[in-house]
Amino acid sequence: MSDDESVVIKEYGQLRIYMTARDKVKATTNLQRFFGRSLYEDIIEAAKQDGIFSAYAYLMHSGYIPNGKIETGKLSEYHNSSLNLYIELISLREEIELFVKKHSGLLKDKAMVYKPIEGWSFGSCDTIAD
Repeated sequence: MSDDESVVIKEYGQLRIYMTARDKVKATTNLQRFFGRSLYEDIIEAAKQDGIFSAYAYLMHSGYIPNGKIETGKLSEYHNSSLNLYIELISLREEIELFVKKHSGLLKDKAMVYKPIEGWSFGSCDTIAD
């Protein structure tokens, strides 16, 4: 087996941040109250600026939270903004920790779940970003 065929394994982390699609960035003007950006868009933009390897928003199609009714979006042609979504960040653990500390104002009161994951690559490529 040559060096190009060897598998390089590196530790990364995955953080999921849960919210609803209707969560907005705190508005400072009336225009922002009605047409403000979604919170998940701001979090993804901040992740990109901070060098987080990957950030995606995943919308749920059906579900419930404790003490809540079952919500569904598949029976309507319109999106149900009461359904949860989560943003998944993947990067080095240290980068995710710094991101959470730096953006604590955006992430306040949001449920977050972290788990370690492995990135696999071949040969001299030693990061998932490569």
